[in-house]
Amino acid sequence: MPITVRHPHDFPTLTRRQNDAMVPHKIYVQLAFLELERTRHEKERERGQNRMKAIGARIRQIESKKAELLASVAEQEGKGGRFVPDAGRGEASQNSSKGGLEFRY
Repeated sequence: MPITVRHPHDFPTLTRRQNDAMVPHKIYVQLAFLELERTRHEKERERGQNRMKAIGARIRQIESKKAELLASVAEQEGKGGRFVPDAGRGEASQNSSKGGLEFRY
């Protein structure tokens, strides 16, 4: 009795059945997942843009505060005196021997 050689293409497999990718309900599920992913990315982009606007506003506030402080320094120096910052928590005094400021807390 001769031995018949069977090749892999001779075995019955599921590949001869209908391709799962072409089943309509599975296509609709894939479309739904894509829509959900797109919506999630749109929300992420919107939140990122809002954050960038908030950061830009804060940068403008910092620049205006910086300009105010530089103007007050220029005003103090224009009067002929040295600028002595208000330390808030402690006292600031000029140390004439060292030529700088000395802070006491």
